[in-house]
Amino acid sequence: MSKMPSIDRRKSTRLKGQKGMFLVHPNGIDYIGDISSVGLSFHCSQEEFFPENWPVEIVYAGTTLYITGLYVRLIREQQDEVINFLTMPTKKVAAEFLEMNEQNLGLLARLFSYLEDGVAV
Repeated sequence: MSKMPSIDRRKSTRLKGQKGMFLVHPNGIDYIGDISSVGLSFHCSQEEFFPENWPVEIVYAGTTLYITGLYVRLIREQQDEVINFLTMPTKKVAAEFLEMNEQNLGLLARLFSYLEDGVAV
């Protein structure tokens, strides 16, 4: 029996979030785990609740990059398996970007160039 190569279901490339890249949302501020042209993921407390759609902002510390007026849609919440007595239980949240204006599309493209080049301006 021959093995078929696996096919990646993703339609866009994900880039790993960098130190200083934050997602600001109604519940607080969290580090961005990864981001693509269609969405992002982050870790937060298991106790946080997210509605179906909610507003977010993206801040990249040490740069002039600040993206406001974004809305995302909840895709998935997954409880983290590592639980200890020193930290609060966490979960990974995946969200999809909803319709963006031209300015935010340009800022998101600039963010991707920072991540791909490894340069923060």
